[in-house]
Order: sequence, then C-alpha cells, then structure tokens
Amino acid sequence: MGNNPVISNKIEKQKAVDFEFDFRNIYASILKDWFLVPTSQIQSLFEHQIIFYPLLSCSEDPEVIDLPQDIIAYPNPTINTTTLVFSSLNENVSLTIYDTSGRLIKAVFDKKLPEEEHRILIDVSSLVAGNYILSVKKESGNLIVRLIIAEK
Repeated sequence: MGNNPVISNKIEKQKAVDFEFDFRNIYASILKDWFLVPTSQIQSLFEHQIIFYPLLSCSEDPEVIDLPQDIIAYPNPTINTTTLVFSSLNENVSLTIYDTSGRLIKAVFDKKLPEEEHRILIDVSSLVAGNYILSVKKESGNLIVRLIIAEK
C-alpha cells in the first residue's frame, strides 16, 4: 500500500483555492459532534490548538458555540442593521452572508481595506428572521460570526 504521507504542521498558502477552514479543525469537530469523542482525546491527536466549529446546529456545548472573538457583530440579535467589527492588514477583504445551510445570501463587499480596526454597518432589513453566518475572507485569515435576525 505504500508509506503514509507526512503532513506538515504549517498550513501554507498556495495558488490554488483558498480554504476557509483548517480541515483538521473540521475533522476534529466531526469526531466530537458525530462520534462523541472527548475533546481531550481529540486534542491529543493534533499538535496545534483545535478550534471546534458548530457543524451540528443542535450542539449546546459552549466550547463549540463560542468561536474566537476576532470578529464581533452587534447588536446581535438584530432586526434592521448590525455593525461588524474586525481588523485587517492592508489587504483584500470580502464580506458575505450565508444561511445555515451554506447558501450565499448576500455579498456585502469585496475590496482592499487599510491596516486598522473596521466597523462596517450592514443593512440586513431585507433578510427574513433566522440564523445566518457572516464570513470575512482576508489574505491574513478568515473569520466567521453567527448573526441572528429577529422577527420584525
């Protein structure tokens, strides 16, 4: 069958398709949510700090729901507008809104932003009540935050 491949601990940006998530974190999230493997056992399999993503929306584990706070949306829940706060490094940034099934709902913008903290006001008044994902794709890394649109 051959030798096992050696996979580097460092993720290198390549000229192919950019990945939004580190596949190892997705794999770890599947082990945790679908196969109920304890987080301590999962973490022992990897050399980097695992970020667990809420792949199953029914998860009530706060370790899964609380994603890193490099991005904030407020007010959240909201009805008409939300302000997205994040930082960039003088780079191209795209902001998109997805529903929870991963379908693109709205492309907010795609442009180069200067190195600083940004506060972007987003009009969500045309969206129906429900749960959404705000995705910020940057050259320095991708960020996501959940957004709840309340009944009007």
